[in-house]
Amino acid sequence: ALAMLCGSIFTSIATNEISDIRRAHRLKSEAEQQVADYLTTFPVPLELENSLNEYLRRNEAAVQLPRKDDVGKVLPDFLYRELCLEALSPLLEKHSFFYAVGSRHMALQYDLCHKALSDWHVSAQETLFSSGRVCENMLIVASGSLWYKRMEGYSESNMARPVTASSFRRRSLASILPDVGKTPAHCTQLRAGNWLCEPCLWLDAWQYMGKAMAESRAVVLCLSHKGLLEAVSNHKEVRPRLFAYACRFVRALNDQEEEDLTDLPIEVEPTIFFERTA
Repeated sequence: ALAMLCGSIFTSIATNEISDIRRAHRLKSEAEQQVADYLTTFPVPLELENSLNEYLRRNEAAVQLPRKDDVGKVLPDFLYRELCLEALSPLLEKHSFFYAVGSRHMALQYDLCHKALSDWHVSAQETLFSSGRVCENMLIVASGSLWYKRMEGYSESNMARPVTASSFRRRSLASILPDVGKTPAHCTQLRAGNWLCEPCLWLDAWQYMGKAMAESRAVVLCLSHKGLLEAVSNHKEVRPRLFAYACRFVRALNDQEEEDLTDLPIEVEPTIFFERTA
């Protein structure tokens, strides 16, 4: 009876593994076919088509880590809120302002982690963004490794520089990932706790100034301007401090030379906003 029980357990595990592998191959084949059908209707440059095919070959459609919303569907609200706080606040608090405001206003920290932050699962060698596009989210690296490089010659403020569509396309598709044993020139590596694109939280509009790519599989937390305002809307005591920090951040951004503007962090000391208790 024990042998039969062990055999049935083994058979069940093997069957589930085979089923997952078959599902992964089916999803990958479907993705490749969908992209191929789309390109048949809407032809694109060869460079872009090669990048799409390379991504599909690289991206294993295996069972991925569950997303934040997926976990929320199987937990009661109380446990889900506690899980979000304990899992995400250590990453959010790497930012000095969010650490200062979260340590004094725990209810806001709950709302930021529970409602405002979303997770983005990125495949190895996937491009997160490239210069010229409108930025909508501050990005916080939760796991994995990213590389960032400022792309010269394409921004809203220096459109006078001659940039042809083909040259910009080549730059946007070019990899910035390091070769084996080498560090790419003028690139910055970001790991868990690092962040990008904070200006989009405090400005009416922000364009990406560079390009970011994932070196390995990574998880990135996203915080939008709208999500931040919705979280703060229920906490009146935080609004003046948020406004004061935003003004200080914008001044620090304006003090930079145009050629020095990037999507990398700008350090702004937040302690002056918390000298007096609420």
